[in-house]
Amino acid sequence: MNKAGRWFFASFVVGATGLLVLAFIIQSHLVQYFQAEKQQNLTAQVELAYSQVQELINLELAELSVWTEHPLVVEFAKQQLEVSDQQTTVPSLREMDYLALLIENGVLSDVNYHNTYIFSPSGQQVWQAETTISPIQIPTSHQDYWLEQLHQGRPVALFLTEKAVPDLFFPILFAVPVVEQSKVIAILALELNHASRMSTILDAARMSGQGRVYLFSRAGDILLSDKQGDSVLEDGYQISATTHTDTNKQFSSVATSTQQTQNFLYAQGWVKARDFGILLSLPREIVDQALKKIQVGILILVFFAFIVMLVLIFVVNVSREKLRKKQDSVLRHQQRLLHVQDLAHVACIELDSKTNQIDWYSGFEFIAELLSVDSVKPKVLFRQLHPSQRGLILGQIDKVQREQTNAECEVHFKDKLSDTKFFLAKFYLKENPGSYPSVLILITDITEQKLKQKEALQAEIEYRDLILQSAHDGIVSVDVSGQISLSNAASEIMLGYSRRELQHKRLYQFIDKPSGLSMSGSSPCTLACEQQQPIVGTYWFRRKDGSSFPADCRVNPIIRNDEAVGAVYLFRDISEQLKFESELKEREQRFRRVIEGTSDATFDWNMLDNKLHWNARYWEILDYPYAQAQKLADSAHFWHETVFPDDLDNLITSIQAHLVHNKNFDCEFRACKKTGGTIWLRARGQAIREQGKFIYMSGTISDISNIKSAEQEKRVLEEQLRHSQKMEAIGQLTGGIAHDFNNILASVLGYAELIQDCIELEQTNKLPDYVEQIMTSGERARDLIRQMMVFSRNDTQTTEAISLNKVLKDTLAMVRPLLPSSIDTQVNIDADCRVLANPIQLQQIIMNLAINARDAMSERGFIIVETEFMTSGVRVCSSCHNSFEGLMVCIRVEDNGNGIDEDTLKRIFDPYFTTKGLGEGSGMGLSIVHGIIHQLGGHILVDSQVGKGTKFEIYLPIVYQPEKEQGPQTTAAIENKLLTNNICIVDDESAIASYLAEKLSMHGFNCHVYTDSRRALQALSKDIDQCDLLITDQTMPQVNGIELANQLKQIKSDLAVILMTGYSEQVNDKNIQQFDVDGFIAKPIDSKQLLNLVSQTLQSKQIK
Repeated sequence: MNKAGRWFFASFVVGATGLLVLAFIIQSHLVQYFQAEKQQNLTAQVELAYSQVQELINLELAELSVWTEHPLVVEFAKQQLEVSDQQTTVPSLREMDYLALLIENGVLSDVNYHNTYIFSPSGQQVWQAETTISPIQIPTSHQDYWLEQLHQGRPVALFLTEKAVPDLFFPILFAVPVVEQSKVIAILALELNHASRMSTILDAARMSGQGRVYLFSRAGDILLSDKQGDSVLEDGYQISATTHTDTNKQFSSVATSTQQTQNFLYAQGWVKARDFGILLSLPREIVDQALKKIQVGILILVFFAFIVMLVLIFVVNVSREKLRKKQDSVLRHQQRLLHVQDLAHVACIELDSKTNQIDWYSGFEFIAELLSVDSVKPKVLFRQLHPSQRGLILGQIDKVQREQTNAECEVHFKDKLSDTKFFLAKFYLKENPGSYPSVLILITDITEQKLKQKEALQAEIEYRDLILQSAHDGIVSVDVSGQISLSNAASEIMLGYSRRELQHKRLYQFIDKPSGLSMSGSSPCTLACEQQQPIVGTYWFRRKDGSSFPADCRVNPIIRNDEAVGAVYLFRDISEQLKFESELKEREQRFRRVIEGTSDATFDWNMLDNKLHWNARYWEILDYPYAQAQKLADSAHFWHETVFPDDLDNLITSIQAHLVHNKNFDCEFRACKKTGGTIWLRARGQAIREQGKFIYMSGTISDISNIKSAEQEKRVLEEQLRHSQKMEAIGQLTGGIAHDFNNILASVLGYAELIQDCIELEQTNKLPDYVEQIMTSGERARDLIRQMMVFSRNDTQTTEAISLNKVLKDTLAMVRPLLPSSIDTQVNIDADCRVLANPIQLQQIIMNLAINARDAMSERGFIIVETEFMTSGVRVCSSCHNSFEGLMVCIRVEDNGNGIDEDTLKRIFDPYFTTKGLGEGSGMGLSIVHGIIHQLGGHILVDSQVGKGTKFEIYLPIVYQPEKEQGPQTTAAIENKLLTNNICIVDDESAIASYLAEKLSMHGFNCHVYTDSRRALQALSKDIDQCDLLITDQTMPQVNGIELANQLKQIKSDLAVILMTGYSEQVNDKNIQQFDVDGFIAKPIDSKQLLNLVSQTLQSKQIK
């Protein structure tokens, strides 16, 4: 066996012996520790079981204390004490009540209940509930403690172990003091059998499935056990009698002890205050089983420890072999490294920091060859260096030692061929454990690297010079004196000198001052060097031929080590730029003179900063004085400053439409004048966009006030012309209307005469028919007059959605009287729809066409009026000549008259053109028809043939709006409470006033009639309360209806007013809302409408 084998065997024997001894020691200590721990656990379980018993006692005492505070309990206890003192046998009157109280609180019904007692304060029993049971005896050993606790006001539980029957009866006496006025007057006690509950507590205190728990007496007898078996102790264990004499301090404490036998561990606790003990047993086999597991674990641990020890010994042996091989490898690598070091020309030195002596060195052979020195020692080579290079190296060594940091430096020297060689020396601080640190120096040849850097630098200089020469701006570098040191081709071309010529000159000699003198002391170069900041400006440079040119020049100082050593001129010839700016300025002045020569104003809006400028002409248009206008033109403004507020939104919308949708900006708006009022202006302009963003907008503003005034006058004249043409038509209607009125009057007078005859002859059976005929004739006259009044109104400005059929029927009713009986009228109006129009204008169109058709026929003929819906096809208007299409309604008026020739057909819509004789027509009929139709968004088609007739087709757009439904007018039932109201009727026509009074009186109203409005005002002003409703005519002498109503409302603000009129320019059903009246009715009066209006007006006033 070799030395390694012997070492391996010895190590194994020693290790195995040590492991076995360690395992035995650990096992012994674990057995003792585990047994002690189990005994401590048993003791803790004993104390835990006692604490659970104490919780049971406290719970019972708390329940007993609650109901003993009842006054009945106190009175009963006092009575029993008195009976006991008197030694009488008087029956207790409260005993039944007390027992009832016990039953009510569930005491007597408790399965554990045994008996109830009352004791005197001295502990003497004075009463018990169960008289068949012998009186209770308090043990003398516990009586003092028991009474002491009770007199301190504390409830006490006493375990009557002397009366206990093992596993069946375990009595506990729960006693509480009965206190009155802070004094114990009696003791109330309750005896309960808690054998079952105590057994449950003992069962819960078991340590494991094989342990047992017992409760024993002072004599060592078993009183109770857990629910796991009988009350016999295993292993013949005997509980010794308790004879210890505890002090009062330990009277209520638990005294515990532990014992062990061959097969069991025991722990017991005794409480003198309770007179019982608790015993816990645990089989030793449970402890042994746990110990066996530990012993098996220790054996497994020892086994694995042996394995690990064997593995470690084997690993150590293998590692020693690997270490030897690794050392050999390191030696080989060291030799290779030295060889590589020689090839890479890297020399190494290690200096001792304390002595500055060389510890070792290597690789200096290539340096010795360069210097032609035989020795390769570093000191010999160090002496060959220049003193400045030696000082540099020594300084770096001192820095590394002093600052504890790394450093490097470059050194150079001449070799044997007088070529300069460059070396890089790097200095490192090397920590040496147990000794002072050393300085490691690595020296590398960087000559080739230096040569490459020099070549790269030269290439970069040449590249920069190429960029400099290719620049379009002139670049000249000068020193602090202004001497030119560098110039590019652009500067040479601009100045007219060659590079060689510029090298001997100062640049400021070529720069002229504004006066034409060359600069000297205050040249831009001097200023830039003194201030050490760029100088920017426009200078005139003088060429070699004597000419000069302007240039934007920037002079940048060259700063080196916080000192100006020269400057660089950058300049650009701006001759063409100045020429362009001069021409642009001249054009701008010429354009400004043109604008100022016109009457229009201009605006400039910078959209980037939202600044708006108007020229002086704009402010002059707004009546600003010339001086103030000039001043305002120089400042920025906003649109809303001068634009009329109502027109600002329209102006902004027009600008947005121009910017977003590229629509032409042409907007008319009103502006506020300085002197007050407004003026109409027209703005036109164009926005400029750059890189997709609007930056500028400019345009002109024209004064169009005169144009607006002319347009207004034109509209007024056209309206007057239309009205005059309408009056001309009314004049033509007069004959027909007179004919119809004569017929109506003949019917009225005839039937009135028949009624008079019937009354005289007393033949009244036909009176209703005659009255009905008179009513019908009157309604015809009323409708005819109403249509004439509507047609004669001068209200053609408003349009509304109207029923086309209704307007045509009303119009044809007026037209028929104008047509002779020889002309047949055919009507076919089937296209029932609604159009947006003015009914008066539409009537004027139909009447004009019908009259023209009548005049075109000699004696006999026909006129056809019909309507239909037109959907398909593109048509061309005969008046405006524009095409149109889509769904429209067509009104066709056709006759079989003389027709119109082609030349006349082209001029029929021209104003003042007529084919009628002098005085027969104004020539404005069809011109007005043309204007009205196109104003309504419609068109006209005309088709005529000479000798065959003419056909006019009017196309109007259809609107889809529901028609307001008007239910049939019926006389509403008048409430009885409304009949008490007083109605005053004022009308200068006594017949009408009397008729209204009679009509309203028939329906139960109280009516007062006045035929003079002034007298009515005087009478009602004195007694306004007699009037609840005023019905007054509008057109009356002295005081009209509106004036009368206003004056009476000043006296009575809630006065109800109904206004009536036959005809008035001031009041009609269209504008009645602007007057302070409650209702309006037109004459001739419809009685049903009147009654409904009166009822509604009075009801609304009562609701208010």
